[in-house]
Amino acid sequence: MPNSVPLYQVDAFTAERFRGNPAAVCILDGVSHANVDDSIKSKIAAEMNLSETAFVEPSPSGEKGSFKLRWFTPTVEVDLCGHATIAAAAALLQGEGLQADELYFETRSGTLTVKHTKDGLFHISVPSLPPTDSLPGTPEEMDEVLEVLGIGNTGIDGFVNGASVHYCRKLRYLMVACNGSMGDGAVAAFEALAPDYRALHERCSALDIFAVMVTAADPTGTNDLLLRFFAPSAGIDEDPVTGSAYAVAGPFWAQVLKKQQLRARQCSARGGDIIVTADATPGRVDVAGYAVIVSKGVMYLD
Repeated sequence: MPNSVPLYQVDAFTAERFRGNPAAVCILDGVSHANVDDSIKSKIAAEMNLSETAFVEPSPSGEKGSFKLRWFTPTVEVDLCGHATIAAAAALLQGEGLQADELYFETRSGTLTVKHTKDGLFHISVPSLPPTDSLPGTPEEMDEVLEVLGIGNTGIDGFVNGASVHYCRKLRYLMVACNGSMGDGAVAAFEALAPDYRALHERCSALDIFAVMVTAADPTGTNDLLLRFFAPSAGIDEDPVTGSAYAVAGPFWAQVLKKQQLRARQCSARGGDIIVTADATPGRVDVAGYAVIVSKGVMYLD
């Protein structure tokens, strides 16, 4: 039989299949882990062509519920990915039948804990990374980024008071915060935002920005926070739902809105719903959502 590894596709941050953010999850045991080096991981991620492919590997500790976890886009390895972490937990608990109250993933961003609660939510604890670092470019260069995003000095149509720009150096995430709103039509304008992806890729590459997110308070009150996430430098024009974004946007908007827990809606074409609890424990943000397994199969390696 050809050399192969189990492979899942999981839709994260949604309770419905074909929505949320799809991630591939490749589960490696001791033997396959030794045979699947980084070049093969990159090839698998490129073959899956999803925003992230997660590789679950045996933990050196050997403890039940503990694993190593790495994330690859179709072009690069990344330091933190929330939706693929939740997808990995769903594959282990619901797909592989692992019995554990909590899962611990050793990653490039430290140990991430995932809890699957009785209400069906997957809770991931991520570092709190408010965007308080100095901007990666001049004011003129930041204006150029806003221009290619489709955001002028007055912000997105339907929002007033302009937009402010913030930066998280740890993840190289630039965050645009739209300030205030007029209400009618603002959400539709936010959803219709259409960046020039080629120009955005050029600007981000020149400034060493990994991704840009656009955020706003929801003027309708249906949610607390609206978010779009663009990472063309990583081979992802728009990420459908991005768990790691809320490590940055969560603490920022929790302070602005004076609410510890936020209902967030990521306004991509697929859409996704996230519950964000800032400072759930000191220095950590709880990012919660549902996940559903779409498919299970094998990836042949030879």
